[in-house]
Amino acid sequence: MVKDSGSGQPDDSGAYLRPATGPGANEGTVYCVAGSSGWINGRYGYHPVMYFDETEMGSVVLDINSNQLDAVFLRETGVIDDSFTIIHERQMARVPYYQLRSGEWENHCRWNSFPGRLYQIERANNFESAPWVPVSSTITASSETTSWTNAVPIATSSFYRLVWLQN
Repeated sequence: MVKDSGSGQPDDSGAYLRPATGPGANEGTVYCVAGSSGWINGRYGYHPVMYFDETEMGSVVLDINSNQLDAVFLRETGVIDDSFTIIHERQMARVPYYQLRSGEWENHCRWNSFPGRLYQIERANNFESAPWVPVSSTITASSETTSWTNAVPIATSSFYRLVWLQN
């Protein structure tokens, strides 16, 4: 039931990370209950998955910027008693843009990328069961769009894929 038992605080156990791809993609929910925003009426026990629990007056303030959510428990005095951050990995394009230029006989691949991430282009003769062979060196993305061009042998049927190398 618990996907991450940390605090969600970047300076403590780290922000909650929500991957968009791979194992555990889009799994889990963060619950935030602000039952003290109107008045305090005592405590009725503890829940085992609650990281933070307090019986003080306050409100939850959410700040969302791009793929990051920052939440704070703001007391009526202006003091922040608790906070957490959720970072959602952006979904990368699953199918990069390919273009076969007539007359030039080259394969041009362009994709949405993350600066600093490492990528590689692989090729296979058969989409279903053939081994995938690297045809590019490691490509380090320097912007949000990256491209690669390679000569395509004439009369060769090939399949290409983009691979993100974990760095």
